Amino acid sequence: EQTDQSETGEWQEAGEGQPVEEEKERFPELSQGSFSRLRADMEAYNREIYKNGQAGLQDAWNYEQEVFSLEEYGLDSDVIGYLESDAMDICLPLYIGASSEHLAQGAAVLGQTSMPVGGENTNCVIAGHRGWRGIPMFRNIEALREGDVIWITNLWERLAYKVVHITVITPDDIDAVKIVEGQDMLTLFTCHPYTENYQRYVVYCTRTYDAVYGETQHEDTENSDRELSKVLEEKQGKQLDFVSSSGDIERERILSYVGAVGALVLLLILVVLLVATSDRKEDM
Repeated sequence: EQTDQSETGEWQEAGEGQPVEEEKERFPELSQGSFSRLRADMEAYNREIYKNGQAGLQDAWNYEQEVFSLEEYGLDSDVIGYLESDAMDICLPLYIGASSEHLAQGAAVLGQTSMPVGGENTNCVIAGHRGWRGIPMFRNIEALREGDVIWITNLWERLAYKVVHITVITPDDIDAVKIVEGQDMLTLFTCHPYTENYQRYVVYCTRTYDAVYGETQHEDTENSDRELSKVLEEKQGKQLDFVSSSGDIERERILSYVGAVGALVLLLILVVLLVATSDRKEDM
């Protein structure tokens, strides 16, 4: 199949958040062309799942489905973009479909939720492990606060989303992560509490232009953010008691540090003993 690259090596023209040269250097996988057909298909997909009320979310298997085979569009990588957060201190590759393989490598867009291209009536729900084989992933998600910015770099541009609401839900509360009419949203989704995983920690974000331009031409958004937060509270099926994981994470960090120091001290002792033994043998 012919590769859809009408502007090979160039970024598609995009007003908001068009990546600069530094972004191309940081994310070489995303500098392969315009991929206009993929963009159009993703936008069509977003419109379709909004129209049908995300009916596929009733089946948890759909979370894992890779809705788009990027190879068919000429990409030589499964990575559709990157997710960044200063508060969480992460920059993770972003995949489509929350399969075990994808979640072991980075963050993943849940199937039957919006693709990460923005737009009205979208909610891109991104899942991540609460730590995986020594890699933090979403372990520090509780560091996020309302007003913090999450960045999504896709094949075409860099999008900024502002945290507006944080909650915990039951694993089966599907309505809580559905599209909110009229909104352009990003939602982060992970297991909670840390290491126990009987709830889901959810961070809702809405598109912001302040982070991109420094100043905004738009009207003040505080009222609309409060209204959205209220809508999200009403969507949640059951209000759950929140148990912070910060203490467990800090204890794990301290134990890891103590373990590393202990291992270093033991290594130094062994080196000293070996040197001492060697010196004694030479004296004999």
